[in-house]
Amino acid sequence: MNCAASKLATLGGELIHNALTALMKEKIIVHVNKGRLTPGRNYDIADQFLHVFKRPLELAHFRQALTLKSKLDAAFRAGESYTIVGHAPDGEFLALENLIANGRVRLVPHLPPIDHDHTNPAPRISKWGFTEGNYRTVQMDRSKIHFALSVTPSPSYTYGNPLPFASYPPPLSHTGSRYEGMLPLWCDIHGDVMRETWHMLLVATLGLLATRPGITATGVVRTLKGRVWEWEAETLLEWCGEVGVATGTGGRGWRAAEWWFLALGDGVEM
Repeated sequence: MNCAASKLATLGGELIHNALTALMKEKIIVHVNKGRLTPGRNYDIADQFLHVFKRPLELAHFRQALTLKSKLDAAFRAGESYTIVGHAPDGEFLALENLIANGRVRLVPHLPPIDHDHTNPAPRISKWGFTEGNYRTVQMDRSKIHFALSVTPSPSYTYGNPLPFASYPPPLSHTGSRYEGMLPLWCDIHGDVMRETWHMLLVATLGLLATRPGITATGVVRTLKGRVWEWEAETLLEWCGEVGVATGTGGRGWRAAEWWFLALGDGVEM
């Protein structure tokens, strides 16, 4: 902390004061009193700033997607299929839908026999439906329409996480541009990556790539209400392209690539 204070001191007290005033006015930071005795540590990131990054897809969904991928790997390596649980987390279905869409796995339904004799017990599929001869569906036993569903690998199934994270650590600056050397939002004053902030920005960006294919860095900035600079958005999108979780759509646009839902599997404890 003293090292950080020393670095900031080189900017001069007036500049620091003006910067703090501007940041508080824009509701990016807030002045708090948590009983700290060290001067200069009475500021925190404002909730209004962080709220912009809360999107429909959250970090928990990516954790769940990674969990399902691990479960599938274990089942398939053992020569078994994987049975889907109806109350599985949303993130597991996110991974499953993407694997199915890219032909990596197949769904195998386990339906009961077709039997039109309504006197026979369930489970069965009948032209008479599931209400045992009446139309009171509101009183129907819902378990009668719950059928097992298994997942099996296709010949193109890929084990593990195919994304090359080891070769592409989070970028520390926007190289090759006039912004080179400037610290992005996910780096601290010492140039070290703040993992929590990096994951927050990455998750928000991945959600936009998946739901708004063709989005540009300008579009990311606009959607996040200017909480990141355009060069930061470009840096993040270019990293996504290098790792393989995004692909260009022509021009300056980007969209999610096949393995985007595994983008948080970088071997770091989350």
